[in-house]
Amino acid sequence: MAETPDTGGRPEHVAECTACGRVYPVRSDADGELRPIGTDGACVCGNETFAALGEAEETGE
Repeated sequence: MAETPDTGGRPEHVAECTACGRVYPVRSDADGELRPIGTDGACVCGNETFAALGEAEETGE
């Protein structure tokens, strides 16, 4: 089965949606953005921005 760049692949990180906090396995795209695996690139809440788990603690957010 071929991987679709937008939806498939092996997880590189675990990240959470910056809007609602849902957690997804993610890959980094060519621009370095985190893309959730198995979705159209967005969270179920519609947000398209994700933070790798651990980043919030490191930045104090």
